[in-house]
Amino acid sequence: MNLGASGELFLELGIGLLPALVFLGLLLLLDAYRLLSLRRIVMTLVAGYLSALVALALGRVLGATSGYDAVAGPLIAESLKAVVMIYLVRSHRVGFPIDTAVLGFAVGTGYMVATSTFGLGQGGGGGGGAGDWLLAGLGGALLHGTATALFALVFKAIQDRDTLPMGAAFVPGLLAAWGLHLAYLHTPVDPLLRAFVLLLVVSAGMPLLLRRSETSLRSWLHDRFDVEAEILEMIDTGVAAESPLGQYFEAVRERVEPTVAADMLCYLRIHLELSISAKGRLLLRDQGFKPQPPVDLEERFEELSALEKTIGPTGRRALAPLLHRSRRDLWQIHMLEDA
Repeated sequence: MNLGASGELFLELGIGLLPALVFLGLLLLLDAYRLLSLRRIVMTLVAGYLSALVALALGRVLGATSGYDAVAGPLIAESLKAVVMIYLVRSHRVGFPIDTAVLGFAVGTGYMVATSTFGLGQGGGGGGGAGDWLLAGLGGALLHGTATALFALVFKAIQDRDTLPMGAAFVPGLLAAWGLHLAYLHTPVDPLLRAFVLLLVVSAGMPLLLRRSETSLRSWLHDRFDVEAEILEMIDTGVAAESPLGQYFEAVRERVEPTVAADMLCYLRIHLELSISAKGRLLLRDQGFKPQPPVDLEERFEELSALEKTIGPTGRRALAPLLHRSRRDLWQIHMLEDA
């Protein structure tokens, strides 16, 4: 059957991209808590695609440079993909290892889609059969997805532990991703064996990553859920002053204007309600239920934003011991925004 040049191109693209999309789908199936919305994943794929366009443009300018394809090209590729993950981590769009890895792989998948599309469209395809296209897609998907996920996991771990200064936190992860990229490209073995070995490593690592992520998530959920529910109950019943936390709030309230104190209490209540709502959704997902989006969510976020401006930085710092605004607590608010 003669498909013609354009038909063969689309067939080659489809077969080449199939491994990346299948593997990304498998990663999403492992996420029992459904930590990521479809919109977040699609936006991340697009960001990875755009990063590849920048890399391709730089490649046209620097491609004639000696050693570009062998050394500089992989470094530029991993750096551009890393920029996307740095934004997602720093803006609290990821909270645990599993969603960090999934979005890292999504960035790599988007990157691979762009490089495959433009590589074939400019005459890079057309040779070999379906097996060659599938092999190229498998190798590219695993390489770009795994390297970016590796960077994201290392960077997220350093951020959570604050073990390096802000400007240096991305360096270890970038070196690890670049090293993996170089090792994959320059290992003198058959490409099929190379892709198969990387697939084995990723397949062995994913269950360990999932187990660690679920353990961390369950511990955080139950510990924080109980504490926040207790604080909210104290506010609702008016007996907060009898507890240490209540005494702390009373001490804060004596130092601010009555109207500001009322806004602080309202801010605390809304923040706790949103936080408990987010954790409740995760617990329902863990039990196999599909929770409905919270009602009046947009209005509550608008009110929270307005109150945040009213109480100012001083009020937010005063409420910090009650809110526990860790990176994961901030992440759950963004997760609700995506609901």
